[in-house]
Amino acid sequence: MGIIVLLVFIAIITANYFNPIILFLSSPVIIYVYSVRSKSKALFYFLTAIISYLIISYTTNTEVDYILLGVYTILTISLGIIFYLLMKKKKNELNQLGERLISIEGNALLKNVLKLAVKDEHMTIQESTEKISKVIINYYHVGYCTVFLKTERGLKIIATNIDKQITSYIEKFANFKYEEIKQEGNEEIAASITCGDEVLTYPTAAIRGIRYLNFIPLELGKKVLGALMIEDTDRRKMEDLEEDFFKIVIENISIVLQNFIYKDKLVSAAMVDGLTQVWNRTYLEKLIKDEIKLHKSNGSSFCIAILDIDNFKQFNDTYGHLHGDKVLKEISQFINKNIRKDNDIIARYGGEEFVILFTKVNEHEIYYKVENIRQEIEKLNITNDVGMRTPVTASFGIAEYPNQGVNMKELIEKADKALYFSKSNGRNKVTKYSDI
Repeated sequence: MGIIVLLVFIAIITANYFNPIILFLSSPVIIYVYSVRSKSKALFYFLTAIISYLIISYTTNTEVDYILLGVYTILTISLGIIFYLLMKKKKNELNQLGERLISIEGNALLKNVLKLAVKDEHMTIQESTEKISKVIINYYHVGYCTVFLKTERGLKIIATNIDKQITSYIEKFANFKYEEIKQEGNEEIAASITCGDEVLTYPTAAIRGIRYLNFIPLELGKKVLGALMIEDTDRRKMEDLEEDFFKIVIENISIVLQNFIYKDKLVSAAMVDGLTQVWNRTYLEKLIKDEIKLHKSNGSSFCIAILDIDNFKQFNDTYGHLHGDKVLKEISQFINKNIRKDNDIIARYGGEEFVILFTKVNEHEIYYKVENIRQEIEKLNITNDVGMRTPVTASFGIAEYPNQGVNMKELIEKADKALYFSKSNGRNKVTKYSDI
């Protein structure tokens, strides 16, 4: 293209000797065509210099001095190249400054995440992601931040500041967005950014006035860990710097999240009873302390039920310790399957003694649930190594926080007294502490 323009230009210069008006009328066209089509800046400066000089010569009715034209052209090209190099150097400096800024800002956010999230060595994955969410909200001044973990059933909310009543809608929408991004076939981190002057149309966005959405999968290598969704009521524009910055932030968060996932698995393994595969005493005591803290913030009550397998020593002496272990496993697993998955847990407290933690209930509400568990244990078909059914029963004691204990020690003592009452009055019973 540059050669064609140059040949046209030479033809026009030649035509200048016959009719100078041709040059005057053609020069703007040449400059326009070349500025749009040509990629050679040096040739553009060369043409501009010559055409400018010829236009000046024509408009001032002076003879074309080709020596002066050459000097003028060289000077213009030199100045143009110098200006171009200076601008290029300045652009490189700005890019380097931007990269340093990205690195500094990304590291600053990462430090904030680490500072908050690893403060407590016993912090769970849920507590850790809640800290990450709070840091992002405070750092970006956004309205909502939700962190999802990838599970076998898809993305599941692990931390969010949105109303719990609409979390199911957000979870469903997040899985839809994730599948949409996957179908695009982009192996790198892909973000789905939507913003507008009007409120967005996905579920619950209108009632919250959401105008800005950024949905970003959290990946490390080719492994999907989860996703991050940021929502706000203001319309925002993602500039190039912000996009690059976000990639670094997401990479940092993915690394931190992966560490928390590994840590959570290790902590969970250390807090599971080796024989029965239910939680152990250490984890139970931690959860009870957490529930006490939760009560102080929202006033919710909870209960514990201590159970003891009746005549277990005699049972072991009769059928052997291996069969005794089998009984402990089957009873604990039966209870674990018959309590609320998201609210209650069972833990082995010691020997043949177990504790069930029931959250968000009082002792009157939970009594009938425990009584039903007691009756079903009595019906369990547990057989020994020769196929003989070995009937087993259990006694229970229930206590409620804070009515029967203001701390964990008092609560367990009261539940233990209720259990002792059950065992002293014929065994295979459920007793509430308030009844004694």
